[in-house]
Order: sequence, then structure tokens, then C-alpha cells
Amino acid sequence: MQRDDGTLPLALTSLLLGVFGFIEVRGGLLENDIWWHLRTGVWIWENQQFPFTDPFGVGGESQTCLAANWPFDLLSYVGYSIDGVSLIPVFTGFMTIAIAALLHRLMLKSNGSFALATFFTFLGCYVLFWRMAWRPHLFTILF
Repeated sequence: MQRDDGTLPLALTSLLLGVFGFIEVRGGLLENDIWWHLRTGVWIWENQQFPFTDPFGVGGESQTCLAANWPFDLLSYVGYSIDGVSLIPVFTGFMTIAIAALLHRLMLKSNGSFALATFFTFLGCYVLFWRMAWRPHLFTILF
């Protein structure tokens, strides 16, 4: 008889969270904001500096701006340059999985019950699901 070290429930939960995470992939690009971030990433890559004005917004060329999301913009551009638009939903899926895994770990540490941690993780993912689009806030949620 093998001893139960908890790896089977953990593996099943990871599989379910993975499926949940890649539900976003089927939705494609749900946010139009990605095109602004992608174009900003291209601009930063080509000019090797941050934009000081917003050349892509209406009337933005005359107003100063802060490129606070530049790592996200560059990551979007790198993903786009590798495989076009198809990698953006995959990035979203991986970020969703990472957020769900971190939430599950936090829940498990806080209450110790695997079943309760899994339940609250799925509840949290359900609540957050409408915000799971490839935008900079995914990094804010994760970190």
C-alpha cells in the first residue's frame, strides 16, 4: 500500500487551474487596449527610449506622459514579434495560471485545508475572471 503524500490532489487541482487559466485563450483578444500597449512597445524598441509624449492618443503628442507600463509594453511587443497575435492569449493564460496558483498557495497557508483552499481559489478566480485580459494589471495582481 502506498502512502498518500498529497501529490494526487495537488496534481488534480493544478490541472483544473490550468484548464481554468486557458479558458481565456479561447476568448482571443477581448480588450482593445492591447493595441495601444503593443504600439508603445514597438516605439520603445525602435527608439531605445521611453516616450515622453503620447504619440498614439488623440492630442497626446502635445501632452507629457509617463510610460509606467513599459515592461508590459515591451513584453507584448516581443511576444507579438515572435508569433504574432496568437501568443498574447497564451501569455494571458499563463498569467492566469500563475495568479491562481499563488492564490491557492496563499489560501492553503492561511487555513491549512486543501479542500477549502481549492474552493476559495476557484471562487477567487471566478470573481477575477472578468479582469483576466492581457493588460498591465495582471502583473499588479500577481506581484
